[in-house]
Amino acid sequence: MFVRLRVLLLLALVCFSPLSTAEASTAEASTSQNEKKPNALSNGEYLSSLETSRGFNQIEQHPISIKDKADIFSPVQRLFDGMREHNKDKIISAFATDASIIRASRTGVLKYTDPILFAQSITRRTQDMMDERIINYRIQKFENLASVWTYFVFYFNGKISHCGVNAIQVVQIESQWKIGSLMDTAATGSCEEFIIDHSVKDN
Repeated sequence: MFVRLRVLLLLALVCFSPLSTAEASTAEASTSQNEKKPNALSNGEYLSSLETSRGFNQIEQHPISIKDKADIFSPVQRLFDGMREHNKDKIISAFATDASIIRASRTGVLKYTDPILFAQSITRRTQDMMDERIINYRIQKFENLASVWTYFVFYFNGKISHCGVNAIQVVQIESQWKIGSLMDTAATGSCEEFIIDHSVKDN
C-alpha cells in the first residue's frame, strides 16, 4: 500500500511540474511571434489605414521659395506666351529634349504630340488668336523635379473654347527648368462655373 501511494505521488509531481526555464522561454517566444507576425491581409489593412496625406504634410513642412516657384513656372509661362505670339522658338524652348504633350480624352484615351510639331502648327495659324489663361495653380518640388498643376481656360479668337487642367512635369536641366511632359484634359460642364470654382479667391 505504501509503495502504491509513493508511485502515485511521483506521477502527480511529473504531470503537474512547471516547464523548465528553457521550455518556458521557447513557448513564450513562439506565442510572441504568432502575435507579432501579421498575415498578408492584416498587412494590407494596415497599409490602407495609413493617412495618405502624410506625404503632402511632409512637403508642406519644406515650403518652396518665391524665387523657386517663379523659376519652375517660367517654362510654363513661356509656352503660353509663345502660343499667343505664334513664336515657334519660344514654344520649343519651354520643353526639354524628348518631352511630350499628351491629351487625355474623357474616355481615357491618350493622344501624344511632339512639341516641335505642336509649335509648328501654332505658328502657321497666324490668323487665329490662341490664349490659354491660367486661373489657378499649385507647385510641388523635390530637388530637380517639380510638378505644376494648373487650372486653365482656353480662349480662341476671344471666345472661350474649353477649360480644364494641365498636369505638367518640370525638370531642372543644369540651371534651367524645362517641361518634361504636359498632360491636359478638358473639363465637362460649364466653363463659367469652372472659372468660379477654381479661380484664385480674394482674401
